Amino acid sequence: MNQTVQLAAFGAMALVALVPGGVLAQQPSGKAVADIAPISSSSVTGRIQFQETTGGLRMSGSLKNLSPGRHGLHIHENGSCGGDGASEAGDHFNPQKTPHGGRTDEAMKRHTGDLGNIEADEQGVAQIDLTDGMMQFNGQHSVLNRAVVVHEKTDDLKSQPAGDSGKRIGCGVIRIVRP
Repeated sequence: MNQTVQLAAFGAMALVALVPGGVLAQQPSGKAVADIAPISSSSVTGRIQFQETTGGLRMSGSLKNLSPGRHGLHIHENGSCGGDGASEAGDHFNPQKTPHGGRTDEAMKRHTGDLGNIEADEQGVAQIDLTDGMMQFNGQHSVLNRAVVVHEKTDDLKSQPAGDSGKRIGCGVIRIVRP
């Protein structure tokens, strides 16, 4: 093999990484998105964008058709919203095997996927804008190809294993935004 072909092959391999679920994909662009769809009889929809920042991953976006009030928001371990009540999303994303907690708790006192609560206004719209230092696009805490799940009730931030936040009412899988 000549040197030009070897360099081209190496360059192509450098653009590919193994991501959760055993799927090969391009390296993250620094941005990802989850389109939230309703589960069961819910009508929750929306879009959450993820962007790498120096402080961690920033999540921004909005959800609509929620009941007014607080709703638990979590990253789950699998990248599927299938099954009865999005059961294929699995449990909260918890690679460090720690107890359930809130987003502002210390790293060893919460799951990576514990994001606390979002607040829906009287029109059923919740604005999301938070930065989380535990979530990443690479490594053990990568949220890529995992499900974002919206729950019907408030996460109490302490009940084990999932905060007693009720059934799943919205779900979307976090996917890389291609440049």
